[in-house]
Amino acid sequence: MLFKRRTCSLCGGRLENNICTECGLDNSKSDDNYVYTPDSRHGGELTHSHGDRQDPLAGKTLTREERRRAEAQIRQQKKQEREQQKAREAAARKAQSVRNTQSTGGAWTAAQDRGNPSRGSWNTQTRRRNPRKRLIVIIVVIVLLINFLPLIFTALSELIDGVRYGFDSGQSYSDDYSYYDDGDEDIYAYVQEELDETGESWEETLTPGLYMGGVHIPAGNYTVFLEAGDGTLLLDDSRNSIYQTWFFSASQESDEYTTYTTRQEDVRIYEGARLVISEDVTLRFQTENAQGELTQLPNPNTETYTFSGAFTVGEDLPAGVYDIYCEEGSGIFEYYVPADGYESYQGQLIGDTSSTFPREMKNIVLPDGVDVTIEDMTVTLTPSEYIGSEDYGDYYAD
Repeated sequence: MLFKRRTCSLCGGRLENNICTECGLDNSKSDDNYVYTPDSRHGGELTHSHGDRQDPLAGKTLTREERRRAEAQIRQQKKQEREQQKAREAAARKAQSVRNTQSTGGAWTAAQDRGNPSRGSWNTQTRRRNPRKRLIVIIVVIVLLINFLPLIFTALSELIDGVRYGFDSGQSYSDDYSYYDDGDEDIYAYVQEELDETGESWEETLTPGLYMGGVHIPAGNYTVFLEAGDGTLLLDDSRNSIYQTWFFSASQESDEYTTYTTRQEDVRIYEGARLVISEDVTLRFQTENAQGELTQLPNPNTETYTFSGAFTVGEDLPAGVYDIYCEEGSGIFEYYVPADGYESYQGQLIGDTSSTFPREMKNIVLPDGVDVTIEDMTVTLTPSEYIGSEDYGDYYAD
């Protein structure tokens, strides 16, 4: 013989045909009929989340530096959205608790007149019968508020900071990234190794392209001089937690966001560090404490290729390291490479003499399977003189 409930399993209210007259719960259903979000401590609605491999910046024209900065801001925005979602869930639970509290003040009981449902009445006697239950609900609401107020305040604070930052900067993340450059910050605070104070003298002039410490340039502490043009030098050293951009120009004036220079001292380059020289600029690197020998390998590729449209690495030419030269036109030499669970966008601006872009980008690493897109220009790919490794995909791994 099955046991028939007399009171609601949720709030203890009186049942009419297994329906609670106070909270409305159908007590004829088992607990398996009620599904809650697995990662919620207090239950909630099912939600949808996007896969980790989706790239929010797909289709955007960004340089490597811009890509990394944009990804950093997107991660911050996602963090804010998660906190805001927590706040919304807390508010929803609060609203439900308030509705439950109000329901204890009375219940619609159409069952009083089944022959004429329109003559049902509002039962105000429930309030007098259950003052203790109402007090319990109020206490629960207060406890929930105390627990979730910090989350709400945090979400609101971050939202206000984001809005204020938008007004202060007056730009989106794709406009100018120099505001990340804090001149008072010690960019070498987390360096894991030190450079010897003594070493060899070394000097070289470099043009736009990708370079690596220990392969194209010895480890050492450098002074970098502007030789010609305008452009940027990006130093990316994940092992030593160094990520810095310097802006070189003799014609542009510094402002609150960007500091232009013609001479930059204390540029510390360690083995494995990646340097990106972009835009139409020529820089001279000079040091008195060059460390170690360059680990250069001869390029196994020897054939030159010319393309005026899209091509695939591994099918139309072998994977490798190439110097890209624009024969005609101007545009973006762009491609995606797998990196850390998503496809990382790479774009190099090049152009002939009628453009303001560099005509050549050196040491561009193209892993196997990469699809390259070029439009409105013809380019020649010549194998670079040296490479660091034949594991070309490893260049883009952090």
